[in-house]
Amino acid sequence: MAGSLIPQAVLDTSTLLESRPEGMALVDTEARFVYVNPAYVRLLKEVFNLTVGPGSRHQYVLPNSQRAWASDLYQRALSGKKFTVDFSRTCPEGGVCTFERSFSPVYHNGRLAGFSEVIRDVTEERRREADLRRAYDTLEKQIASRTSSYQEYNAILAQEIIERQQAEEDLLESGERLSQILQASSIPTFVIDENHTITHWNKACAVMTGLAAADMVGTQNQWKAFYLYQRPTLADLVLNAVSEAHIAKFYTGKYRPSSLVKGAYEVEDFFDFGHES
Repeated sequence: MAGSLIPQAVLDTSTLLESRPEGMALVDTEARFVYVNPAYVRLLKEVFNLTVGPGSRHQYVLPNSQRAWASDLYQRALSGKKFTVDFSRTCPEGGVCTFERSFSPVYHNGRLAGFSEVIRDVTEERRREADLRRAYDTLEKQIASRTSSYQEYNAILAQEIIERQQAEEDLLESGERLSQILQASSIPTFVIDENHTITHWNKACAVMTGLAAADMVGTQNQWKAFYLYQRPTLADLVLNAVSEAHIAKFYTGKYRPSSLVKGAYEVEDFFDFGHES
């Protein structure tokens, strides 16, 4: 269009905008429509009962009562600022619809050539936002009404945390004490956890078997100290709470139930550790 600073290269991109659901328009510095996509035409027809097209002036497609308001918008848009406004209208099918109009300046060769406008229906979006605000307000009131309860709960929780930390410290101290007792014992001893992983391998056990604690702790290789092939030790069988018949499969004629601890067994066997102990 003669006199318009918006370049043809920009207009050539209009084919990309034809299928967009948002209403899109380009307006020059004289407030003339340079481009409008079909959605823009449809929205103005449905919402304002107005017909627009390239060449018509932007503010003159509005009712007289709104032209002053529109003029203020154009002045803001032509000042090079980006901004967004909402407006509400009666929906074609009834009820109230909310539309968002966003304005952005358009430049060409460093000069302000006009502005772009995008109109989109944000009725559902604003409704969800309003619902979210109401839900937030309700939650805030509930929280305020339960402040004393929460404070009491926090005090109880804090006490439980302190007690748990103390229990963990006591357990750690107990474990360290047990480790010291085992290390000081002259009886070869090893300990496994519920996963059959070695947690303790005392010095006497290391001397007797020739296997260092550093190589055994953290593994499930307790069988290596006593057998040439992988098989459960008596400790593994007791941990699994197997039947006496199952224990007999591995220690026939060598075991007896413990006279001191129920569910425990004692085994006497010969193990060749290959060195004098």
